[in-house]
Amino acid sequence: MSADVARGHGGDCGGGGDPPRWNSNRIPTSCETSKQKNKRGPSKGKNLEAVWKANGNRPLPVLFDKSFEGTYYGLGDNGTKMNTLLGSLVRTLVPPYYLSWDEVPVEVKAPIIPRVETFFDIGRNTHDWERINVGLDRYCARRYADNKWKLHDYFKKQGGRNNVARARRNPPSRLTLETWNQLIDVFLNQKWQDRSNKNSDNRKKQRFSSFHGTRSYINTRFKKMNPETKQIQGAIENWHDNHFKENRGWANEQARLAYEQLVVEKQIQSQHATSSSANGFVVNEGAIFSKVFGDRRGHNIGLGRKLKRPSGLPCSSNTSTPSSYETMKQMIQGAQEASDRHHE
Repeated sequence: MSADVARGHGGDCGGGGDPPRWNSNRIPTSCETSKQKNKRGPSKGKNLEAVWKANGNRPLPVLFDKSFEGTYYGLGDNGTKMNTLLGSLVRTLVPPYYLSWDEVPVEVKAPIIPRVETFFDIGRNTHDWERINVGLDRYCARRYADNKWKLHDYFKKQGGRNNVARARRNPPSRLTLETWNQLIDVFLNQKWQDRSNKNSDNRKKQRFSSFHGTRSYINTRFKKMNPETKQIQGAIENWHDNHFKENRGWANEQARLAYEQLVVEKQIQSQHATSSSANGFVVNEGAIFSKVFGDRRGHNIGLGRKLKRPSGLPCSSNTSTPSSYETMKQMIQGAQEASDRHHE
């Protein structure tokens, strides 16, 4: 399967630590993620400033996934750097006390796209822009939810609903007391509690264990692109690699059985093509995954997210962008340091 991507066109468009303190006027300048139990090596995000300078201080091109229904997830080194910057901006520019990302006011989200465009060409003037923007919005929603759950874990450790008074007296060092109490009000909201319980139940129902952690399926496939043919790894082969290790075997029995079903369906599809003498036949892995796993709202198992929402991030050309080099350097530094501690 060749790389099916959307791209910009040259940059001519405009845990151990506490959870982050929110300040709407502050640009990310330091690592603002909780510690990971397992440390990893130096992140490629460390080179963001160097890469940006080497590109003449012009926006870096980003590839976006268009395979199957299109996740429009940022791919490759530049995509990873962009995702890291997005996460850093969400953590520092958006207060955590909204019930969900979709309820964050437009004016609060407005600075995100212009600041990302300082460093990355995200295809504003391409025909894919609407879908790209929705993909960026959904990535921000994921990061916003992840940050809120970390804060919720901190809330529970400080007493949670069993000792709300104690929790209110002990805000994380990076949140103001006012912001912390507004967030606690959200945690005590019945709608939040119902959603929390539902998500907990859904996690218990997950059938497939895996070894790929928080990395997206499409990025693990993209990283295994054939350098000569420019073909990214097939989704079925990727399922095998993400759920099987030579020294550990299958992540669980369900993952093994699913892989066997995928292989069988691929063989059936190929046999039908042979019997009908179809020319130029290409295996439709999207159809195979849909048949094996069924359809799910918002997500294709083994392939990634679905983009159904019509709206994306606000991107008015009237929104001001940071212009001074020092301001941009601070933004890059924040993305670099967050990348070193947060696995995107």
